[in-house]
Amino acid sequence: MEKLIFVTVMCFFLLSFVMHKERVYKTEFETSIPSVGKQIAEARIQRGYTQAEFSTKIQVNLRTLQNIEHDKAVPVYGLLSKIQKVLDCKIVIDGPIGPADLAMKH
Repeated sequence: MEKLIFVTVMCFFLLSFVMHKERVYKTEFETSIPSVGKQIAEARIQRGYTQAEFSTKIQVNLRTLQNIEHDKAVPVYGLLSKIQKVLDCKIVIDGPIGPADLAMKH
């Protein structure tokens, strides 16, 4: 049992290292995906919502939405799901949850 746990931990560590190395040395991956805030702002503008209207629709404070769009805050998963549903698009997250897709879908 201890060997199985050790092997599992080592596999996870090696996979994390390889993925980190890929991201560090392949800069096109980083630059090809806009930030979460930029994706949300672009999708909101394409749908014709003001920040005030959109913050009301997703039931968050206007200041919270402004912080998200300026990349000063990251939406939690539940809020992100609500944003995607209201805007009818996919937001690419490069982090613990994603990347979910390679581009926004409208």
